[in-house]
Amino acid sequence: MSARFRTVSAEMFLAGAVIISLTMAAVLSQIPGLAFGGFLVMAGVLVAADLVLYILMKVGVIKAPRDSGST
Repeated sequence: MSARFRTVSAEMFLAGAVIISLTMAAVLSQIPGLAFGGFLVMAGVLVAADLVLYILMKVGVIKAPRDSGST
């Protein structure tokens, strides 16, 4: 699995991160102690964080998994 992860582009990383964020928001919004603002607010915050990571990867501040050069 780690070999597959190393070949992932920034776009695929974003797609996977958004799916994970939406799933997390759906689950955590059902737990009163962990929910903050309901599903839409939680999903918005988590997806916005994913977008910031994507932009940082595209600008070159951080490296996408396939660009890290590790083998």
